[in-house]
Amino acid sequence: MENAMAEKKKGRRAHLDAFKKNEKGEYIYTGKLYAFDETVIRWKTAVIRLGAAWAVLMAAMIINGCIPAPGMAGCFYVLLPYAAQVVSAAALGVALLSVATAGNPLREYQYEAAVKKIPMRSRLAAIFAGASVLGELLYLIQNGAGNAAGMAALFLVLEVIACVCAAWICKYSKSWFLQVSPIDNLPKNHYNC
Repeated sequence: MENAMAEKKKGRRAHLDAFKKNEKGEYIYTGKLYAFDETVIRWKTAVIRLGAAWAVLMAAMIINGCIPAPGMAGCFYVLLPYAAQVVSAAALGVALLSVATAGNPLREYQYEAAVKKIPMRSRLAAIFAGASVLGELLYLIQNGAGNAAGMAALFLVLEVIACVCAAWICKYSKSWFLQVSPIDNLPKNHYNC
């Protein structure tokens, strides 16, 4: 029975096991911490660059949703990748916001919930933007642009910008954090509740 209790389930509240009471009765975080590696760039600069790239990605997608580009009026192989791109970019924004608001260092549950998800979400946004470009090109090859050649070109340019931004976020976000000991390397105010 003790083995069963020692083997705890991973669930929504599993991170609460990393909080222990100290001699004053306050809860302190005793789990793993991940600190941003500032040997190359400062934490705030990295967050600003990521936020700016995500803002450009979202602006390009929003503009593309508003322009009357050929293929966006009912062609499933243009609309479906675009819709999936919007969802994955929104999920990427949630993860980036979580990282930015959590600060540096991150607790293990914050790291698992946000940082680990950024590369996959940005990769998906880039893939879906590329698929949307291919879908639009296929539509233009089959049906032509008609009077909307300028809108088609603008759509393609903005989707390429969105794809590049998402791919850059993916590349930039890898290997950010180093695991550090919560007690040895950081002041106590970093891990108090």
